[in-house]
Amino acid sequence: MPAPVVNHLLRTLAAAPPDQRVLLRGPAGDGRAGDGRVAHPLARLGFEVHAAPWTDDAARRVQEAVQAERAEPTGASAGAEAASSGEAQTAPVYATAAPLGALPYPEGHFGWVVVRGPADGEGAPAVQEASPAGQWQALLEEARHYLRPGGWVFVMAALVEEEDGGASPEVLDRAAEQAQLAEAEAPEHTEAGALHAIYRRVEADTPR
Repeated sequence: MPAPVVNHLLRTLAAAPPDQRVLLRGPAGDGRAGDGRVAHPLARLGFEVHAAPWTDDAARRVQEAVQAERAEPTGASAGAEAASSGEAQTAPVYATAAPLGALPYPEGHFGWVVVRGPADGEGAPAVQEASPAGQWQALLEEARHYLRPGGWVFVMAALVEEEDGGASPEVLDRAAEQAQLAEAEAPEHTEAGALHAIYRRVEADTPR
């Protein structure tokens, strides 16, 4: 995932209360370019992080990447360490593989869900044959289920062709609407071509 998107995620969550859990959902990526580069700096900010890629091998890579980051912080991890107060200890990072719809958590377990969608090179196994809009809808419906009311979804997608699972602002917004998520930050392309957006689970009694 391009560094500008990761940096935007970290800036966003740096302003959020850290006493909540964060779910990283979707492809783990490779080494420090994957969820290790995202999970460790979030843990440095005080969030309990649960990475949930599709396969056991990907979950293992996340743990290895987190261990490498803790041994030698670089990039976003080093930035998060510098931004921290120095008093808070690094929160735990867990990695568990699970197919779509089979996460081992109760409803409303997370304050934030970071969705790395099929555009990251690996579609969700349960919906690989669906259209890009269908895949994103399934991912966002799952994210909403595991969010507490008032919780947030941060979407990060690499730029690939839409027929290969890529996302456009229109695809994301349509999928979020179908998943009953409210737009909090409109989908936006970075100069590197990645796409990010923020949505929220809003109930009738959710504070505005």
